Amino acid sequence: MNKTKLVISIIAIAFASIAMLSATNAFAFGVPDTGAGDSGGDCCSTGGTTTNVTTTTSTPQPAVCNYLKANGKTGTVSVPYGTTKVSLTWSTSLASSVTLNGTSVNKNNSTGRVESISGDTTFKIIAQNSDGKDSCIVKVDVAAQTLPSCTISANPSSITKGGNSTLTWTTTNAASASINGSSVAVGTNKTWSVSPSVTTTYTMTVTDSSGNTATCADTVTVTSVPVPNAPTCTLIVNDSSVNAGDTVTLTWTTTNASTATIDNGIGSVSLSGNTNVVINGDTSYTLTATNSTGQSVTCRQAIGISGGGGGGGTVLPRCDLSATRTYVDGVAVVTLDWNTDYADEITLYEGYKSSTHSATKVYHTTDEDRVDNGTYKIVDSSEDRYTLLAERNGHSRYCVADVEEDSDTVVVTTYRDQQPVLGIALTQVPYTGFEAGPVLTFFFYALLALWGLFIAYHFVVKKDTILGFSTKGAFPWRSNH
Repeated sequence: MNKTKLVISIIAIAFASIAMLSATNAFAFGVPDTGAGDSGGDCCSTGGTTTNVTTTTSTPQPAVCNYLKANGKTGTVSVPYGTTKVSLTWSTSLASSVTLNGTSVNKNNSTGRVESISGDTTFKIIAQNSDGKDSCIVKVDVAAQTLPSCTISANPSSITKGGNSTLTWTTTNAASASINGSSVAVGTNKTWSVSPSVTTTYTMTVTDSSGNTATCADTVTVTSVPVPNAPTCTLIVNDSSVNAGDTVTLTWTTTNASTATIDNGIGSVSLSGNTNVVINGDTSYTLTATNSTGQSVTCRQAIGISGGGGGGGTVLPRCDLSATRTYVDGVAVVTLDWNTDYADEITLYEGYKSSTHSATKVYHTTDEDRVDNGTYKIVDSSEDRYTLLAERNGHSRYCVADVEEDSDTVVVTTYRDQQPVLGIALTQVPYTGFEAGPVLTFFFYALLALWGLFIAYHFVVKKDTILGFSTKGAFPWRSNH
């Protein structure tokens, strides 16, 4: 009995299962209703029984890439020149597999994956599953190389020795800098004051952190301070018979001077000029000429009077000198004429001569007649001033004369070197303007002799008279004819 119930139960369950399966298939595939239809029958009823079926469907869920970062940044990431490594992090969801630029990686990385780069690089994460895939991209942009550079200038670029110039410079992309080996600051508009003694080129060298270098330079030209020529001076006094109370004229000249002074109460004077002073006793005047740098020179002129200097009645030499230039056959001849008193020797100098100024001596004599007065000629002279020094018993007097041009006097002489003919040279005959050689000169005198013989024969021999006196019998040889 129990076995029969068990078999019946199994069969019932089997039929129920078949019925459910049939109902499900009919819903899914649109099996038409096999009942009475609109006549009041229910769908899918068999034998008056109704079955209801419910169907459930699932939504696809593809993988998702949440982000991809380089050095903590998304999108385009800029890195300095020379960067060789970056750190990547990423996150994905629902992914069954993840790749980075084609290489399988973990689905997530929050600690950073170091990747090497040699330039601009793009990284791409792809996350995928059976329902689909997603990607993230980050770009790494490596900056271009920036080398160091510099500019430098000197102001002023030219100085005189002892002056200053300011160097101004600017550096870019430099970690360090130096000028002519001396370390200087890097940056913009840096300055340094320099004072070279000679022309100098200042070269700046800048270096970046990678060891790259660059240079720039400017030159400071140094010129020497112009050294003015040393000043010179002359101081002369007109020479005349000087007695106590007489007035004399001081005349002076200077060169290369900016100021001039004369002592003994005169003071500042023009650089060239003259002034009159009254002489009451033996005295002297000193001219001091100074240039712009302080160099100076002095000229001294002593003046004595008769009866001065020692109280013993000492008479000082006195002198007077004149100089005239004439021209003889185009050659300049300077004639010096002088007169002296109380002198026993004289010396003539070419140029200005004083106790402090040297000159070239051209003549000296102690001959009393020549000392008192005389004349001396100098041929082919271009000098414009002469000095006479008159001396006696240790006392002296200078007389200076400027040469006066005598342009109205032109002397022309002709010198001929002619050998004498018959004892007479043509140089002894007044010049006629005719230049004859030795041959013509011989014929000239021969004809002159024949002419004399002819005159003698005609007037003396032929007429037998000389100045009215008869010469008959004086020429015996005539009676034979």
